[in-house]
Amino acid sequence: MRELSLGNAPQISEIDRWLEWAQRSFDEIERGSREDRNPDALKAGLGLLDDLFSLTDPNADRILFFDDSEGAAGFLTVGTGLAITTTTLAVNLATTAQYLANTSGLVLSTDQVAASGALFPLTDGASIAWDMALGFNASVTLGGNRTLANPTNTIAGRTGAIVVTQDGTGSRTLAYGTSWEAAGGVFPVLYTAVGAKDIISYWVQSSTSIIITGILKAVA
Repeated sequence: MRELSLGNAPQISEIDRWLEWAQRSFDEIERGSREDRNPDALKAGLGLLDDLFSLTDPNADRILFFDDSEGAAGFLTVGTGLAITTTTLAVNLATTAQYLANTSGLVLSTDQVAASGALFPLTDGASIAWDMALGFNASVTLGGNRTLANPTNTIAGRTGAIVVTQDGTGSRTLAYGTSWEAAGGVFPVLYTAVGAKDIISYWVQSSTSIIITGILKAVA
């Protein structure tokens, strides 16, 4: 919270203490204890003091400001993605996990968006599960003939890829769950040499329609 000051007033964050100081200052002016009075400034100051006395405690951290369009003091209400904590106005930045999970009401930063593109390692098994809230680019090493199960937590419009690597035996095949689709119903066939690496790309049309858009075989 940016602290409000008037003249040589000390910076005080508590409104009640500020009002107490302001009242004492204006009392001094009325008693003629200051020689360099400015009537216009005094008038404006008394008007601001009236505004401050009319405010009620919001029971939360707020920024006190002067609204020029209204000609009055008031509390600034923060919008989505911002927060006031004690004396700090902060931006609510999304973490990588929140960006992947499509959490609303947060502000994106370029480093977190970039980090979200990292490969997320999937666990090998007869049916390979993929939670896309943990990563929309993934990798897995096949230890047998496998099925890539229907992904969970998909987001329509998202694109990505999965890097599929053959183990030390090779000749591993990959089938696909019912949500996966391919042009003409022809799914890509892996290059099965020992240690071979293929990259399968996709586009999410809906939670039940993940379209395979291509495959790069035997990537070094």
